[in-house]
Amino acid sequence: MLDAPDATAAFWRLTEDPGDPYTPAELEQTPPVLVVPFSNKAAYLARYAKPDMIAAGLSHEEAWPVPYWDVDAGMAAMLLMLAAIDEGLAAWVFAVFDGERELMQHFGVPDDFRIVGVVGMGYGAPEDTMTAQLWSSRTKLKRPVSERLHRNGW
Repeated sequence: MLDAPDATAAFWRLTEDPGDPYTPAELEQTPPVLVVPFSNKAAYLARYAKPDMIAAGLSHEEAWPVPYWDVDAGMAAMLLMLAAIDEGLAAWVFAVFDGERELMQHFGVPDDFRIVGVVGMGYGAPEDTMTAQLWSSRTKLKRPVSERLHRNGW
């Protein structure tokens, strides 16, 4: 978790897209807390190589139908975000597209870990009606549920 102003400032500096730098106004609106969930493939493979789990046949990456080390970290991020929202905070999940290696080196993260996203948390700004109308998931038109949900078959 990054919650010190110098740590969050380093995060934004290190992950900034060199072709599209942040404006001072954008940096003023960044959340005061960032949680960076990591996955660790090696830890999963090592766990499933132990005598009590080896029979599962999951001690090598190719045996996994999906990379659950990433899935589990993503679920943890979602639960954290939902818990923050339940506590009255604003929260969102976003990806790191630039500077991941530099970020990990700066904060001393071991090489066998991988960032699966970032949860930004803080108190939300007063709602901007225009922005809310353009971007709110509550106001944007969606396809009917019957077109998005498949029951008992596709």
